[in-house]
Amino acid sequence: MRAFALVLVTGCLTAVTSAHAADFIVRPTEPYECSSLAAAVGPEKLWQGSFWGRKEVDLGFIRYKTANEHPCFKTEKSCRNWLYNMQSEYKDMVWSASCNRGLGR
Repeated sequence: MRAFALVLVTGCLTAVTSAHAADFIVRPTEPYECSSLAAAVGPEKLWQGSFWGRKEVDLGFIRYKTANEHPCFKTEKSCRNWLYNMQSEYKDMVWSASCNRGLGR
C-alpha cells in the first residue's frame, strides 16, 4: 500500500510539473537571419517579424527579461506562428508585435 501511495504522489507531481511547463502549445516556425534570407529569396518575398515585449522572471535581482527581435521568415504563416509563440511567452508587457511582407518595413 505504501508503494502505491508513493507512485500516486509521484504521478501527481509529474502531472502538475508538466501542466505548469506547458503554458501554451508552441507552434512550428523557422526564423532566419534577414540578410541571408533576403539574398536567397529576394527582399520582397520574405516576411519580417518584429516583437518587443517583456516577461517576469525570478533570477534574484533580475525581475524581468526583455525581448526585442526582428527575424525573417519564408512564409506569413511561419511569421505569425513565431509571433504567437513570442506573445504567449512574453506576456507581462508587449510594446509592439507585427509581421510585414518585405525587408525593413
